[in-house]
Amino acid sequence: MKDREKGASDIFGAVRKADICGGRDVLTLRGRCELTVCGCRRILLYSEERIKLLMHEYILVISGRELFCPSFKAGAVRVDGVIEGVSLEGAEK
Repeated sequence: MKDREKGASDIFGAVRKADICGGRDVLTLRGRCELTVCGCRRILLYSEERIKLLMHEYILVISGRELFCPSFKAGAVRVDGVIEGVSLEGAEK
């Protein structure tokens, strides 16, 4: 139960960070097993090997193994699993 409570407080902490940064996208990577993303508009693709998130100006692609999203609230997404790569698609200049 404490892990769930910790996860909820982490994601809301990330949302507050996004507010402080003026609404810009914020990515927080903890080791290779947890990524918190603020500024997500929508989940475009969700599988154990790849997750694609629609951000405001680009698509964020997370690749790895055993990926899953335990929470998605108020534009903040947490991705757990073995994260092997993070990349951008369609970044506008």
